[in-house]
Amino acid sequence: MVDDRAESMEHIDERCDEVIRTFDGIYDRYRKAVFVYAVSMLRDERLAEDAVQEVFMTLARKMPELDMDREIR
Repeated sequence: MVDDRAESMEHIDERCDEVIRTFDGIYDRYRKAVFVYAVSMLRDERLAEDAVQEVFMTLARKMPELDMDREIR
């Protein structure tokens, strides 16, 4: 039983690490493009920064629900 719990915790830790690495990669790859798009839509850099933060905060909250094998478009 203790081994099962330890194994389960290890699996959870691995999944959390995977989610964090995936989020970091998405953020690094798309933050500039999302910012440029937000500026073009909002015509205000401060508002665009807030919008980008909201986009990535929403993504961070939803990361555990996402299918990590699907491509982002």
